[in-house]
Amino acid sequence: MISRNDITLEKDSDVSLNDNVSRELALFYPTESLHDQVAGQISLYQCTAMVTVSSVQGRAIRKAATSAVLSIIDVTEQVSQAMSALDELAGILDPGQLAVYTERMHEGLERFVRVRGILLLLGPVEAAQWQALFRQAGFELQEQESRPALGPAGTLD
Repeated sequence: MISRNDITLEKDSDVSLNDNVSRELALFYPTESLHDQVAGQISLYQCTAMVTVSSVQGRAIRKAATSAVLSIIDVTEQVSQAMSALDELAGILDPGQLAVYTERMHEGLERFVRVRGILLLLGPVEAAQWQALFRQAGFELQEQESRPALGPAGTLD
């Protein structure tokens, strides 16, 4: 796990992709529930890293999102920060690259995401729905024998 300024990167060093393309997943303001659900499912796919953004704004959010295949924003607890990030990312990402997760509905949230064509995930989410989302985002299933857990810790410079 790599940490800096409330950005965490869990990197899977055992996954090798034929085309050397980074296949990152970004989680913004995730609750423990979202993190655990995603970590339990993404390990089945060829994901080179799972980036977690906890409290930063601006350029760091844009950088994490634009380098990821899929960005998931959790508005369950950190509503104002998450909505701010959602507003910013909705303007720069295709709707298929962005999903919103919540375990509590907030005023105006459903309208905001539906009008923009962004997927709204009402959690906790079933494994089949996570798997469909990851496949739709372009993550490929790993071979059964090569499914490692996301791994070692380090520091991002």
